[in-house]
Amino acid sequence: MTFDRSASPVAVRRLRAVLALRDQSIIGLARRLAVSDCHLRAVVLGARQPSSRLRDALVAELGEGPWAFVCGAVDVLSAKG
Repeated sequence: MTFDRSASPVAVRRLRAVLALRDQSIIGLARRLAVSDCHLRAVVLGARQPSSRLRDALVAELGEGPWAFVCGAVDVLSAKG
């Protein structure tokens, strides 16, 4: 799943919402994914293309449902994840 570039400024807010529900941060997520928080934000904003490894790691870390929410594919964040 890829980001809807027209919604990219919203994507960072969506990522923060997903992480806030888990009491996590973008910086912590970036550390777990072994990337800088600046790079992660640039990927989420659509300014940089993620590698397939990073994209797969994001899906694995966040889950399919939350990832779809961050990308703008769905507008509701389910508690089921």
